[in-house]
Amino acid sequence: ASARRAATYGKKVAVVERGVDRDDAGRRQGGGLGGTCVNMGCVPKKVMFTAASMVESHTVAEGYCVHGSPPQVDWPALKAKRDAYVE
Repeated sequence: ASARRAATYGKKVAVVERGVDRDDAGRRQGGGLGGTCVNMGCVPKKVMFTAASMVESHTVAEGYCVHGSPPQVDWPALKAKRDAYVE
């Protein structure tokens, strides 16, 4: 957003991002490329929120790992799917 705003004023902008840091066990530390929102915050939260919403409208739930009647979320499968998307 800041880069776009600066560009509207005719300024040149360069965005520099660090890659993701990992601890000794290989766990992600910080947001990495794309930032916290994409990797650890907004986007992953929205995937989980959407899955919960699918319990209410389960006509398209299979794609979000929601099964059964009443529908239930397969949280481990959804987490794996979310993590694969983020990676």
